[in-house]
Amino acid sequence: MILRFEQRGDYIRDVFKSGQQRGEVVHSSQLDTYSYFYVYEVYSFMNKNRMTISIVIIDKGDFTELHACSSGGGAGLMFNFDWGAASGFEENIRLIFKNRGIPFQNING
Repeated sequence: MILRFEQRGDYIRDVFKSGQQRGEVVHSSQLDTYSYFYVYEVYSFMNKNRMTISIVIIDKGDFTELHACSSGGGAGLMFNFDWGAASGFEENIRLIFKNRGIPFQNING
């Protein structure tokens, strides 16, 4: 999932961090002045497993992109389906910005 914003990266980071209520930050780093990288770990009750979601906030000058990619979340030895847990987590990220009235473009996913 890639979301594009017209605001600066530090503002998008602050809004995301203040609205993110699921999961625990297991890694955070600053890539440059306004760009950031976070890894959240979440327990999914839907599939009874832990999953991670990596967030990269990239300030490109005229706009900022938030890239989100989830992993894990599958249960079982042979069949590793996340049963929608990853897309649900990504939807929560969209809702953080929708609920604050911050417009964005959904670039893909």
